[in-house]
Amino acid sequence: TVVVHGGDQHDPGHGAIFPPITTATSFVQPNLGEEGRFAYSRCGNPTRNAYETAIAELEGGCWATATASGMAATALALELLEPQSHVLAMRGLYGGTVRLFEKVRRSSQHL
Repeated sequence: TVVVHGGDQHDPGHGAIFPPITTATSFVQPNLGEEGRFAYSRCGNPTRNAYETAIAELEGGCWATATASGMAATALALELLEPQSHVLAMRGLYGGTVRLFEKVRRSSQHL
């Protein structure tokens, strides 16, 4: 099924059916100044790639982006808005999100 086999799940290093969790922070580069598929884990790594491609396929999308937290996802979504955009939010919103909207983004992006 797509849940089990979706996304970029191959493991070219060892041929594992499910890719191993990659804990490396840096990756060998082909040549000086030439990046390979992955350079630094903060930007991407095989584990994150497997997760993002599986989520994209499950959701019927072209790509997906994983973030470290819900606040990081909220901040990323706000970065994609045009200046002077309007955001509608429900009452009872997470306090950190309210502060992000009211204290940070209202002055920086005029939300």
